[in-house]
Amino acid sequence: WHELADDPLLGGKREQLVRAACEILDKNMMIRFDENTGLMQFTETGRIASHLYITHETIELYNEKLHETMEDSQILGLISECHEFQNLNLRDDEVKELEDMENRVAIPVVGGDERCKKINILTQAMISQAKISTFSLVSDVNYINQSAGRLCRSLFEISLQRNWAGNCLSFLKYCVSMERKSWFFNHPLRQFNALPEEIVRKLETRLVSMPRLQDLDSMEIGKIITNMRYGPLIKQLAMQFPTFNLEASCQPITRQILRVKLSIEPTFEWADGLHGGAQ
Repeated sequence: WHELADDPLLGGKREQLVRAACEILDKNMMIRFDENTGLMQFTETGRIASHLYITHETIELYNEKLHETMEDSQILGLISECHEFQNLNLRDDEVKELEDMENRVAIPVVGGDERCKKINILTQAMISQAKISTFSLVSDVNYINQSAGRLCRSLFEISLQRNWAGNCLSFLKYCVSMERKSWFFNHPLRQFNALPEEIVRKLETRLVSMPRLQDLDSMEIGKIITNMRYGPLIKQLAMQFPTFNLEASCQPITRQILRVKLSIEPTFEWADGLHGGAQ
């Protein structure tokens, strides 16, 4: 009460709260805060966090565990530890199904507590579009789906800002995988619902690349998958899959500026049903 009597408008208390928040943001390198003058200046990390709605607790985790070279298991482990998933707890009725799902994940689950392992498994299940029977796990997957892509995009932006090319490629692949619900190492035609699982698996096991499918005719494709019926359909989908010819020329302007001219020419057949109505 004596604070309220001395400062009826609570100006001092508000300043104290603002300074405490600024000190936390400065500690996590989201702003630069001068305690003497009170001046604040945002950083690139702070801009990324603000744009993608990333909490300062998650940025603190990034500063601690984000490194220049990260493996797939480390990337998924880092995402599963983010503060955005702190409310996802492990329930007793979920343990059995999570154990079964862990045996089928594409990337081994490494490190973390039980909650982080659950998030890691469900993130991979989301990308794989795995069938889940427990209602609470279905709800948690939908929750993860709302944030995982955004978190991965923030990791990509931060790695790009730090000039970590290897990490940029890895995080970008995971961004696309989470958006398209298809692993980056799967065959591209898996994204089309027109093909049965058996046919897609044959394409994957026989390592038939998209350029090769585009060069072969429908009969040759049918012989490769030992199913002549789906040869014409696979040929059609292969020609409709977005591909481009890229030509780049680089010209140095100064020691730190490089002019890049990029020529992009589409080499696929446009289909409104697949690609939308606007080109």
